[in-house]
Amino acid sequence: MGVGRCENGLYVLDQHHHALVQLLSAHKPRASAQLWHARLGHPNYRIISSLSRLGSILYSNRSLPNNSNICVGCQLGKSHRLPFSLNDEHCCMPFDRLHCDLWGPSPVSSVTGYRYYAIFIYDCTRFSWMFPLKHKSDFFDTFVNLQHYIETQFSAKIKSFQCDGGTEFTNNKFRSHLHSCGIVLRLTCPYTPSQNGVAERKYRHVTETGLTLMFHAHVPVSLWVEAFSTAVFLINRLPSPSLDGKTPYEILFGKALDYSMLRTFGCLCFSYLKDYSPHKLSPKSASCVFLGYSTLHKGFRCPDRKTHRVYVSRHVQFYEHHFPYIDASFPTLQSNTDYTCFSDCADCVPSSSHDVSCDFLSSSSVLKSPCLPCSDVPNSLSSSSLQVSISAASLPATTPLDSRVLSPMPSPSSIPANHHHMITRGKAGIFKPRSHHDLTVLSSNQFF
Repeated sequence: MGVGRCENGLYVLDQHHHALVQLLSAHKPRASAQLWHARLGHPNYRIISSLSRLGSILYSNRSLPNNSNICVGCQLGKSHRLPFSLNDEHCCMPFDRLHCDLWGPSPVSSVTGYRYYAIFIYDCTRFSWMFPLKHKSDFFDTFVNLQHYIETQFSAKIKSFQCDGGTEFTNNKFRSHLHSCGIVLRLTCPYTPSQNGVAERKYRHVTETGLTLMFHAHVPVSLWVEAFSTAVFLINRLPSPSLDGKTPYEILFGKALDYSMLRTFGCLCFSYLKDYSPHKLSPKSASCVFLGYSTLHKGFRCPDRKTHRVYVSRHVQFYEHHFPYIDASFPTLQSNTDYTCFSDCADCVPSSSHDVSCDFLSSSSVLKSPCLPCSDVPNSLSSSSLQVSISAASLPATTPLDSRVLSPMPSPSSIPANHHHMITRGKAGIFKPRSHHDLTVLSSNQFF
């Protein structure tokens, strides 16, 4: 009840109009909490309860709605991903689980013609293998080769394979192969990359490290395969917090690492090339660029930017504070060149040298398997089914002497057909000019 007084025949409430409002509101029907929820723009019910305690709003039911009351508008407009719990699970047995993801397509094709790369992570040691791919369909052969490498080198079987739901992983050919080998396929839910977090974080680490190497040395973006392969090579040799400060390489191979052989990616270097000199007055070295480490040799990959030849040598002088791609005086490598692959081919190694080897930028038509500069790729994957054709123009030219008479070079059509299995210079299209000495007959009187 309100309290008031009588003034000139009119009753006036002492507390102004608040008492009357409270009196009238006590008999007015109150809105429900669900109605206030809709009026206020579908906020959380904790906000409605807070406004009720302040006396700003009043609702009829004393208790707020529970989870059994469904607001369709909130479900349709506020749906979001549920949080993930921290997972510290690690496999203890060798190759219990292998994580995988595929990156691409790259907006720029590499010099070798690749647009994708596949990353494989061994769960127990976090050791990674990277394989560049020209097409997604090349993934199956790459996985089979890696599987054979693991079974041969580590005497272990892959027990489970975790990946996302990409078509390269879910096609019938790949799933049938896993089923025949007894490998359990673990797929993530659609559009849920967080369930494949190990592979997602790894390829992010590889991509960021590779881009950093490229931007630091200002190398062309067409060399992203060399940069990313070098990044994997280095990441495998860096301590990891998830491994208690140990490196993946140390845990997998049980060997101590030697960091003294590491050099700055993209720096200027001079490789010892005396064995390739055409004559004794030629330079013994050439200006090259350091683009990673060879998996087939204990040496460095040093391409010559003028001839586009990649030399693999251990006799290299490095200038790690100079980067040829920054200096405008050095000729630049054209990204639209016809060369499509850096090939580590044993046939390119000169027979007279065991320390220096050379490979050429060969055409994709003769390359059947990916060949990586570095990234701890199994050697069998880099050299299998590899054929490199060396043209006569790529060989050092000889200097004819004045005392020689050179005969014209025979045409390939004049050579008789030879079906012997031995590969000769004639079959390879290499013809050396035949030289004849010009002899003069002198009389015996000239000697006395």
